Amino acid sequence: MLIIKPFVFNQFPEIIFGFSTKCGSNSEPPYYFNLSYSVGDDKEKVDQNRRMFFEKLGLNENMVSYQKQVHEDKINFIDTCGSCGESDALITNSKNLGLAISSADCPAIFIYDPINKIIAAVHSGWKGT
Repeated sequence: MLIIKPFVFNQFPEIIFGFSTKCGSNSEPPYYFNLSYSVGDDKEKVDQNRRMFFEKLGLNENMVSYQKQVHEDKINFIDTCGSCGESDALITNSKNLGLAISSADCPAIFIYDPINKIIAAVHSGWKGT
């Protein structure tokens, strides 16, 4: 799989960041290396893809929170892993907790506050933006 790591985050060794492309070992049409549960792909394939992606980053699924993205302006401040409901932005100050969002035609925004040690992952759809 191809993982994109923005240069700007290199100055913060305390955070791990990766943005995946659809290239990967399960790259079969129409879903390719899909990491989203919301597009009709087989859940077991998505779970396997997520495990592979997280492993490449040095994480596992028990360290990551995700949301059902709803194209609204809902924000969840979270402190646990797994599904955390419907929203379009996740924010945490919990150490060792990753945030996962999906991106297709909407911008993905990732924010880090190095003073307060807070991270945010935003699915910036038309309504939330």
